[in-house]
Amino acid sequence: PVVNVIICLPAIIMGRTIGSCLSIYTNQAQNYAEYISMNFPNIYAVFIKPNGGSNLIGNVDKAFSSYGILLTLSIFIIFAIIVLYKDIKFDKKMYINLSLLSVMICTFFLPRMHDRYLYMADVITILFYIINRKKIYIPIAISFISLYTYIEYLYSTKSIPIQYVAILYFIVLLVYTKEVYIQIINNKKINNVKE
Repeated sequence: PVVNVIICLPAIIMGRTIGSCLSIYTNQAQNYAEYISMNFPNIYAVFIKPNGGSNLIGNVDKAFSSYGILLTLSIFIIFAIIVLYKDIKFDKKMYINLSLLSVMICTFFLPRMHDRYLYMADVITILFYIINRKKIYIPIAISFISLYTYIEYLYSTKSIPIQYVAILYFIVLLVYTKEVYIQIINNKKINNVKE
């Protein structure tokens, strides 16, 4: 919230009210409340069939979005407990790994994801590849998924069903989560040896 207020300062200085600045994102989220996913291959694309010929996945129930938010929050709480419990040493590699995993978790489990929301993972995978050249399959998979969403949106093509790409994304997320968890465990062991 503090960062949001700081970002809003220029608009507030120019005369916009604080309330209208702080409610921009919640109002935008309500604009597309009828969709649980908009051309994004996340968990909802696996279980709910897209509307007609598009990759827009309808919101089956208004409460369904709340459940998705709670699920994502629960995953992050469990994830935070693991990270805090293991008392890991944060270095550049760990920051990049945790950042990428966080973006992947958010985009896969949060409702109302748009086709463009994986752009942050595209940027982080460049850094990821610099420090993890042996794991090039992660940046390739993320780039493919991101490219798929752009091509499907820009050209209205349905070359690959969104459900298949969502399953691929889930597999990549599982593999990467396992790798990050192993790094956390190994990091802890290294720290114990040094002490």
